[in-house]
Amino acid sequence: MKTNQGSKRASLSDTADNNALATSSNSDTGYNAIDVDENNESGYDFLNADHENAFAPPTPSTPSPPPPPLPLRRRSKPRIKDNVAMRAMDQVHQSSIAVLRETVASRNADVVSAEENVALHLKTIETLKQKSESRGDKISELKRRLRYHEEQEATMEQRQNQLILKEFEAGRNERRMRARLFQAVQERNAAVEELEFFFRRYLKTLADQDQFHGQSGYLGAGLEANRGRLAHDKKFHEQKYEIETGRLRRHLNRALEKSASLEQALEASRGQLAHDKQFLERKAEVETERLRRHLNRALQEARELQEENAKLKKEAAAAAAAQNGP
Repeated sequence: MKTNQGSKRASLSDTADNNALATSSNSDTGYNAIDVDENNESGYDFLNADHENAFAPPTPSTPSPPPPPLPLRRRSKPRIKDNVAMRAMDQVHQSSIAVLRETVASRNADVVSAEENVALHLKTIETLKQKSESRGDKISELKRRLRYHEEQEATMEQRQNQLILKEFEAGRNERRMRARLFQAVQERNAAVEELEFFFRRYLKTLADQDQFHGQSGYLGAGLEANRGRLAHDKKFHEQKYEIETGRLRRHLNRALEKSASLEQALEASRGQLAHDKQFLERKAEVETERLRRHLNRALQEARELQEENAKLKKEAAAAAAAQNGP
């Protein structure tokens, strides 16, 4: 572009020199006396000679006689037309140069605007990267919370299994206690029957001895003593039987009360277990749904950020290509 401008300026300077030369030639009286044909350029030979001898050292010589005057009426009009054409061409070149300067200025302004846009896009990309990193931290936090809630759910499930195991152990202990109570009742009944059988046999033995020794006084006194001893033993065994029966009855009542309390506690634990299970299930469902919504929202935001980053990268690449194009 600079070369073209230099060549145009050179052509314009040549045109100006030619115009000046034509003006000086028109002012010369000798030039007006020359008659030049339009199709014959021999009339310019004296100009060439004068131009060649313009810088030669002056030599003393006899001045040549002036050439005969020739009219230039037919040559002056084309020269004026050439000057007008040169001026028009100069104006065209000047307007072209002005247009080119405006184009270059607008291109420079476009380049500056593109650089500012690229800087803005880079800043936006950096901001979006920071936002993406913060969103990544939020997603990591949500994943950590999800793992925590999964661990809590596993812990609650383990507690539920432990409660079920305790319920099973309570039922097994209840069955074992009932079996022990039934065995104790059977043992008590067997002891009572054995004691009654022993008393019947002892009374029968005493009756036989009384019948055998009834005629002797000594035997009668022994029989009375034996009867007293037998009555004392019978009373002692009856008291012992009553005490043992009361003790067994108290044990049985205590076992029955304990069994009833165990049944009540078992029913209460079953109700509490069912309530806790229902509550934990509802809580786990609500918490899982909330975490799922948070995770879906975070994933949607991450996808939007990725799409926006890709769009900004494309715009930055287009801006860089537009900047490198001119």
